[in-house]
Amino acid sequence: MWFGEMLPTEAFEQTAAAVRAADLVLVAGTSGIVQLSRLSAAACPGAGTPLIEVNPEETELSELMDHCVRGPSGEVLPKLVPTR
Repeated sequence: MWFGEMLPTEAFEQTAAAVRAADLVLVAGTSGIVQLSRLSAAACPGAGTPLIEVNPEETELSELMDHCVRGPSGEVLPKLVPTR
């Protein structure tokens, strides 16, 4: 999603439902300003869904997160996924 771009209503609602149904929400590489990233974080508090932020710096979403991992997503995310 690009800055200033509006997400179609149906896609937004589908995303909100998917986030609420998730076992884990990972928010990576965003400033937290974009509507979709805010939705991802805002849809979960109180639902018991763990929220993890991966970003080099603190963002507007950091205080909502259960865990914050600092670093570039291109370096951090591969380390979070076990390899076989």
